Amino acid sequence: MSEFANRPLTINAAFLQELKEVNQELWQLIESLRTLCGEPMSMRQHSRTLVDLLSRLRDQLAMHFSLEEAYGYFHNPVEVEAALAETARRLRAEHSPLYLRCSQLADHAENLWRERDEAALTTVLPVGVDEFLVELKRHENGESELIYRQLYESIGVAD
Repeated sequence: MSEFANRPLTINAAFLQELKEVNQELWQLIESLRTLCGEPMSMRQHSRTLVDLLSRLRDQLAMHFSLEEAYGYFHNPVEVEAALAETARRLRAEHSPLYLRCSQLADHAENLWRERDEAALTTVLPVGVDEFLVELKRHENGESELIYRQLYESIGVAD
């Protein structure tokens, strides 16, 4: 267990927001994967593209989550609401499982490509990718909500 596990956690909302705004490559990769997986009729023609996109997404998520954890979250704030601290802790804890899932998908795609298993690569794998993208979107929406709460509700300007 980490030495930080029981310490209060909060976010650097401005930095976390900026990370989300400037990481266009990550958002473009996600959109490309969503589009590709949504076109099953052309999947066979673009199966190598799927493998490459998943590999690049894994790399981007590693960098994105590392930056978020290093600069977007911090322990021992002077003051933090218990609910906000718990939400921050839960969202930060999701990074490792999300990265691991993306890494497994990328490795599985590469193995299917090497084994020339076009059927699984173009039918089964896209379902897993879609499920992962839904989870990633849910996570990112949660962080965006946390940023909003930190920036606006804490200073009393939210509706």
